[in-house]
Amino acid sequence: MAVVKIKQFMGQCKDPGLRRALTAILGQIQYEMTRGYMLGPAPTLAAKATGDPDLKTTVTTFWVKSDGIIQTKAATATIDVSTVTGYTPTIQAAATLRIYLLCVKDSDGSWAIFEGASVATGGTPVRPATPVGYVAFGQCKVANTTNPFTFGTTNSDAPGVTFTCSDLCEVPTTILP
Repeated sequence: MAVVKIKQFMGQCKDPGLRRALTAILGQIQYEMTRGYMLGPAPTLAAKATGDPDLKTTVTTFWVKSDGIIQTKAATATIDVSTVTGYTPTIQAAATLRIYLLCVKDSDGSWAIFEGASVATGGTPVRPATPVGYVAFGQCKVANTTNPFTFGTTNSDAPGVTFTCSDLCEVPTTILP
């Protein structure tokens, strides 16, 4: 109902610049209303253990699906990255940084992983955008100084690897111009 009233107001607006701005804002509002997002508490994403390539969450994760239904995923002792459906890791070269985005699939709650581009050490890695149909809950930033690194295969405490996990909450996939 509110969207219809905003569209009516935009149609009455004489200034084309203002009309474009309002159209962009309305588009962002409509988009944000159709995507899922995380709720608290943070899932506490971390490396599973010393000498292990897997991840873990220590708190039950809650998210709102794009249809408005609240879902939960129980804390798990293991997220076996090597078995995440649809994820094929690429090798991260020495002297690079990369961010790995961890998500749940909105439709069924399965784990998903998306890789950012590798950048040279000293650069600023960019977190990949959250794809439509997924809800981001955490990221792992990997600084690799010595040997090739493969997410889910190479141990998080391997020599030359600095592995930093962060929890995320509602990561927008687009920003208004």
